[in-house]
Amino acid sequence: MTKSEEPREARSKKRVSLASMAKSSALPRTKKAGSKSFAFLQTPSEAKATQTPARLPLRQHHAQYHRPQLLDHPEGFDRLLNWFEKEEHSRNMPWRREWIDVNERRAKRARTDNKEPPMDLHEELKRRAYQVWISEIMLQQTRVETVRDYWQAWMERWPTIEALAEAAPDDVLAAWRGLGYYSRATRIHQAAKSVVQDPELQGMLPDHVEDLQRKVPGVGPYTAGAISSIVFGHAVPILDGNVARVLSRQIALYADPKTKQTTDLLWETARLLVVRAATSPGAPPCDDNDCPPEPSAIPGKWNQGLMELGSTLCTPTKPDCPSCPLQATCMAFAEGMANAVSPVAPSEPADIEDLCTFCDDIPEAVPEFTDLKKEQVSLRKSTPAGPAKKAMKQTTLFGTAPPPKPGPKPSAGTTSKPSSDALVAQKYAQQFPRKAIKQNVRVEGRLVCILRLHTSSPAQPNLPDDQDGTLFLVHQRPEKGLLASLWEFPTAVLSNLTEEPAEDQVLSQAQDYVRDLLLPTWNGGQGYMQCTTERPGTARFLGRIKHTFSHLQWDMHVCLIDMHLGDLTRADAAHPSGTIARGAQWLRRDAVERLTMGTGLRRCWTLASSNTPLPDSHEPMSLPNTAFG
Repeated sequence: MTKSEEPREARSKKRVSLASMAKSSALPRTKKAGSKSFAFLQTPSEAKATQTPARLPLRQHHAQYHRPQLLDHPEGFDRLLNWFEKEEHSRNMPWRREWIDVNERRAKRARTDNKEPPMDLHEELKRRAYQVWISEIMLQQTRVETVRDYWQAWMERWPTIEALAEAAPDDVLAAWRGLGYYSRATRIHQAAKSVVQDPELQGMLPDHVEDLQRKVPGVGPYTAGAISSIVFGHAVPILDGNVARVLSRQIALYADPKTKQTTDLLWETARLLVVRAATSPGAPPCDDNDCPPEPSAIPGKWNQGLMELGSTLCTPTKPDCPSCPLQATCMAFAEGMANAVSPVAPSEPADIEDLCTFCDDIPEAVPEFTDLKKEQVSLRKSTPAGPAKKAMKQTTLFGTAPPPKPGPKPSAGTTSKPSSDALVAQKYAQQFPRKAIKQNVRVEGRLVCILRLHTSSPAQPNLPDDQDGTLFLVHQRPEKGLLASLWEFPTAVLSNLTEEPAEDQVLSQAQDYVRDLLLPTWNGGQGYMQCTTERPGTARFLGRIKHTFSHLQWDMHVCLIDMHLGDLTRADAAHPSGTIARGAQWLRRDAVERLTMGTGLRRCWTLASSNTPLPDSHEPMSLPNTAFG
């Protein structure tokens, strides 16, 4: 009896944890069923392959309209997988490697009477999971070209999760410098220590999505799905920006991809597709998730193929529809072709109660049918019709012939242009998904005080020569939140100032802030230093630097405040007035240079350094108590 002929109950009981298999122990596992709210996705449409595309301007359609056409055209799965096989290594991503088939490896060992220790396979799987985990975190909102060098340097320094767990927090932050979102580096480090210290995991990332999210801090649905499918071969979905765009066009979903309703629909669509891709030909349907497919390389290949497609062909602007292996099942492209080729009255579904509630109305910003037709007429003047147009129609859902498989690339000196209809359809498909309305970036005025302490002064003439020099005050940001655990100079929010404050106003607030700031001593926390004057030091305005995050802009007003030892006195450590910053310390210039700061604060330091041309070449200095006696 073949695997496809086995009863569902028997196949379900065979599911085991691959990580456990590598250690020669098998534990059955169950999975949650798909959401009943999207049952319409699992029911084949009456029209099947000939489903009529919705037309502008009203574009009315049923909810079932969004059932992925791929589910009714299994050849589309092969086209994407074959395309990805050719493109998998074209962009030189070192974290993309062959799937580790635990069953095959153990069977091969048995056939050859290999004496390889069983734990070797477990360690190999552990390292592979670690590599994919790091790559997926680095790739979030960061270009592949940037991540490549960071990932390789990271793996050279910390090749295993155990090595990362033993690393110093500052070293991890320093290795992350330039990738942005430094809180991710902190969470990775904390998660590595948690996984290594867990008596059950012992450094092995879980293979199931639920356990990854529950046991690994900072791992969400996307990262969990990537690890589970790519490393362990489970048929679980992923959904990042690239995949969401591909699926939105596949099912012609014109909706804000950021809303929960849209996100839930796309997640369920992604789940149905990866399960179907991983299901062996002839096997019974498994849409109810009672008998998930056996682990294999296909789920990881399929998920990575969708990501690669969205990154290279199905891009936000100017998608390359003629080269897309999934063009035949793309409903957005089909709508564009239908509107461009045959103008008809708006479609009117028979049962108005089943009208789609996911899609928004296409606004005036998107070209209406009449505008598309005008552009089409213009394109036809410069684009040959005939064979080219016919070939393009054959690659759509509505051609009489099945879509041809991708052929060899044209030889040098030859060109193949799509028809004018196809170019209009391509521009139409570009409007999917609906672009989210960007919120205005909040602007926050920041006061950055760079405190320069001169340890050589007439007030304290008896310091040893090796302690003579200049120090700068720095401290660490909180462990959570914006720029988590990064170093910065004393910083506060500017208040009651106009958009363009006068320099004297900024300097006044800077001196008030420094006066109220308690400065930790250099002697192991034996009390705190406090300013002795109403207006401490000499303040100078250096300039204004703007730095924009994804949701926030810092308008930083940088002040340099020169102080001497005589400006400070010892205060009672129990006196709670002022703000005591985490990890605050006075450092020499070279030590400040080695700290991991956010890009904006680093620019502030560069500005200050140009105004502090004093040669420093010592480690952080420790001043004796007698200096404050």
